[in-house]
Amino acid sequence: MGVLGSKGFYSLIAIAFTLVSFFQNIGYGQDFSKTRSARFGVKFKAPKEFRMFNNDDEPFREYFFYTTKPDDRRRNILPDFYLVNKDSSILILAETYGYSPMEPDIFNRYWIDPNRLAFNHALGSSDTTDRSIEYYSAGRRRYSRADWIAEFTRDLGSRNTFGDYLYNRCLVINKHDQVFLQVTYLFKESARDKVDKVLHTTRRMFRFEDRPAAAPASIARNLEKHYVEVDADILEDSLVHRWNEGKIYDNQYHFWGEDLAFERDGMVISVKFPTNDKWPYMNHIYQERMDTASNRVRWDVANKDHHRFLALARFTPYKCTVSETSELNADEAYIFDFSHDRDDLYRGTYQDCKVIVFHKRNVGSVIVKYYYRSRDGEKVDRLMESTWGKIRFRGRAFFDGLEGRFYPY
Repeated sequence: MGVLGSKGFYSLIAIAFTLVSFFQNIGYGQDFSKTRSARFGVKFKAPKEFRMFNNDDEPFREYFFYTTKPDDRRRNILPDFYLVNKDSSILILAETYGYSPMEPDIFNRYWIDPNRLAFNHALGSSDTTDRSIEYYSAGRRRYSRADWIAEFTRDLGSRNTFGDYLYNRCLVINKHDQVFLQVTYLFKESARDKVDKVLHTTRRMFRFEDRPAAAPASIARNLEKHYVEVDADILEDSLVHRWNEGKIYDNQYHFWGEDLAFERDGMVISVKFPTNDKWPYMNHIYQERMDTASNRVRWDVANKDHHRFLALARFTPYKCTVSETSELNADEAYIFDFSHDRDDLYRGTYQDCKVIVFHKRNVGSVIVKYYYRSRDGEKVDRLMESTWGKIRFRGRAFFDGLEGRFYPY
């Protein structure tokens, strides 16, 4: 083959490769690149036996339903795009929700967490009378590059516009600080026994690029926002990468992930600032002094919210003494052991951790996890002892200076 022939041959290969890449994002003539999902860094591979349709032209495909919960609000599913199999016995509806950073104002509380919206969708739309929410292991998430995936039966009630689609399964697929998908699989009676098979064969339908919509908050900003200080010798060991992925245990979303992390002698100290939606305080405009005298019951409920994390303890939690708690500038503190599932290791390495949960009344809580390898049980105890009080709330003088004009989280 001559030089010109070789060039022509390789040009054809390049064109063929481009066409293959292009058609991987197109299902039978429908262009996935035009979807909202694509704009948020979602890659799509059309599964066999299904045809994909954009839902960007009127009349839009939209469904309405009432849940089985005591709630008369009509809800809807307006998919970004959808897929149908050859005999129309299976319908897949994909809803896309982009990440929107939120700033506190008269409507948005100080502690609002935009990433929690995905979890709210999973928890709020699941029918737990049929099956509990299942969070996928690291292996089952790996191809998608998602940070967590929840599978459940969606509560679509009996009053709906789904017609002959009587059965369903739903996935919420979350990419932290970027986007989440809520994918509802609907099945007619003739396809009822294909639910698990279809979820398996479509497991590689989506893959996320890394396109975060916002940079992670800096260490200084996190500490300032949560009224916490960390000694300089620990700050020197800060890890750049924060581990915000994995299973959500016992639906405890605010135990999941981390805001700061530090490496010490083969172990990792992970810090999380769990937000609390029980606080009654709403004033974000005028910076007036908090009124903790009225709504006393609600303030008391909010000040006990951190107790829910104790349900994750492997053994009976230890309640710290007044002296130990005072070193954290807190009003209450607990220590307990926690273990990840073997298929969901922290940073792909650690299964076990010692957990400290400490709380300051009318302010907020902090979760500190000491991750260690199984051979380092005594070593982690020494690390906890040597760093006790080095991660703590700001002192009394700081809060006195605020004169009650601050936001609890």
